[in-house]
Amino acid sequence: MRGGHGLEPTYRHHACVVDMLTASHEECAAMIRAFDGDGDGVLNYDEFCKMMM
Repeated sequence: MRGGHGLEPTYRHHACVVDMLTASHEECAAMIRAFDGDGDGVLNYDEFCKMMM
């Protein structure tokens, strides 16, 4: 596919979103801690983008 990204990233991101929608509060908190590079308890834009990759 010329200039495109194909379907694989779409499926991967869809699975990530589904996981987030069905995750418990503690699972969400653990995911945020895993990607919270500066330790402030909040994902900034760059941290969020890393989590989505």
